[in-house]
Amino acid sequence: MKPFLRKYGKAIGAGLVLLVVGLLGLRQYRVHLAPTRIAFVNYPEFQLARIKKANESRFVRVEILETADLDKARDYTAVFLFGRGFSLRPEQVETLRNAGYSGVHLFMDGATNPNVDVTNLKGRDLDYITDYFRYGGSRNYKNLLSYIRENLDGKQFYTEQYDAPFPIPPDVLFHLDENVLFEHPADFEKYGTEKGFLKPGAPKIVLLTSVPGPFNANREHLDAIIRSLSRRGLNVYPVASVNKRLAWLKEIRPEVAIMMPHGRLTVGESEAPGNGFTKTRSLCWPR
Repeated sequence: MKPFLRKYGKAIGAGLVLLVVGLLGLRQYRVHLAPTRIAFVNYPEFQLARIKKANESRFVRVEILETADLDKARDYTAVFLFGRGFSLRPEQVETLRNAGYSGVHLFMDGATNPNVDVTNLKGRDLDYITDYFRYGGSRNYKNLLSYIRENLDGKQFYTEQYDAPFPIPPDVLFHLDENVLFEHPADFEKYGTEKGFLKPGAPKIVLLTSVPGPFNANREHLDAIIRSLSRRGLNVYPVASVNKRLAWLKEIRPEVAIMMPHGRLTVGESEAPGNGFTKTRSLCWPR
């Protein structure tokens, strides 16, 4: 044994040192540098596409986690679940809770069944994450991912600066610059006249968005529609609204209103198309 140690002892010692250094380096990589993996469960494709597009960091990975693979939840820093109309079996709930006990951050967005709400975020983490999802838009989704890497994953390197959630009112007029929003048609008209996309005397057309709207889905198709209609000499009024659709239609008085088909035109009012608007104007549902 002694001859063997005399012959190979230094090599073995050097190998052990390299092994320890390698293990320590791997641990430091995982703690400070490794990509942040975020799983999304049951999210609509249009919303997940918008979140992925907002990601500007190669150190943040946005991934889909199927309900059949919830046993892999422990592999992620955070797991987000879209709760509307979502159900889980008791054993799946238990799997997620155990992942939470092991350190995975869990958040159910819009839970409709409290029995499957596995959210374990608290304090500012819960407030910020809730509002990032509530308001949507590229700015909020980008900040969501940056916030997760720095605060939930605890990474110190290759992090992006994040801001507090940017509030987006439920009833707004918007245009091609998604950071410019208006809560009154008169303000939108003033802006549009100054920018030159609203022309005096040109026919007006209102574009009413739906559940896949300008803030929670990729909006290339909306921007393309706005540009196309504007090139045809129309004054385009894009509207993302929950409560003021009918009121703004009556105030703007467009020749035509195009409504993306999903849900009702109005909330808490008559379901008759336009509720009187169509007596003097046209209301269209694209198919």
